[in-house]
Amino acid sequence: MARALVDPGKAYAVYIKNGTKADLKLEMPAGVYQVEWFNPRTGTVEKKATLEHRGGAAILSSPDYVEDIALRATRIKDVKPGLNKRR
Repeated sequence: MARALVDPGKAYAVYIKNGTKADLKLEMPAGVYQVEWFNPRTGTVEKKATLEHRGGAAILSSPDYVEDIALRATRIKDVKPGLNKRR
C-alpha cells in the first residue's frame, strides 16, 4: 500500500506500507530536488540525495527497509533547459 501527498512541481511525500524495497515512478517537472527516504517510526533519514531532473518520469529507489518507509522530495531550484541531466 502506498499513499501520496503532492504539491506538483514543489513537494512530494509518499508513505509505503509493507515490502522491503520500493521503486517509485513519479512524474516531476525539471528541477533540482532534495530526496530523503526516512523511517516513519523513528524519523531517521535512511537515504538522502540530490536529484537534478530534466522533467518527466523519475524513478526513485528506496533503501532496504522493514515494515514501512516514507519519501520526501522537495524542489530546491529550477534548472535551465539544455543543462538538465539525471543523477
